[in-house]
Amino acid sequence: MTKWIIFTVIVVFVLEVVFQVKKQKDVSKLENELTSALLKKDYRKFDELVNSVDAKKNIPPYNLNYLKLNAAIIRGKKQDIDSICDNFENVHMNQAQKENFYATAFGYYAQQNNKKKALYYKDKILKESKNEKNIEACKRMYSVYIESSDEYLDVLLKECESLSGQQRTTNDALLAKIYENKNDKENEEKYLKQLKEDSLQTNK
Repeated sequence: MTKWIIFTVIVVFVLEVVFQVKKQKDVSKLENELTSALLKKDYRKFDELVNSVDAKKNIPPYNLNYLKLNAAIIRGKKQDIDSICDNFENVHMNQAQKENFYATAFGYYAQQNNKKKALYYKDKILKESKNEKNIEACKRMYSVYIESSDEYLDVLLKECESLSGQQRTTNDALLAKIYENKNDKENEEKYLKQLKEDSLQTNK
């Protein structure tokens, strides 16, 4: 599957997180600047800000690590991703933070077909998540990306009938991968195209 899918899905996810974060009154100006630089792909500015003394002093460890993780995923820095994920083991996280981190790490490793790490974060989600949507999404993604199964094909197709835009991007990606696994190039391309269109609609 084409490499831009990981970028597209992660950017959509980051935008969702940013939307939620901006509603919080305690978000610092520096965090907003970091998020803005990341979404604009101004990586030079992002690196300067994220490694600054101000960032280390004023941004909570989880927030700082989470921004670094999303930046590393978007940039495809595999060694950095592994290191940052390992660092989370030493960061205190509340339930919501665990949900976000485990979902992000699992999604990345599943799309990379890294069975060992995908299974590790899948187990974390199944054991510790209180969010049924995250649990269901995890099961679907593991089935499609790691087990190369079409178990969820009919369910995803049925759901797509009533979804559009941002709501449909995850299903688009899963369907494209299912058809790739089945060597059905026509339908793979159909859902890759739909993913592009839905992502553009989301980011307007």
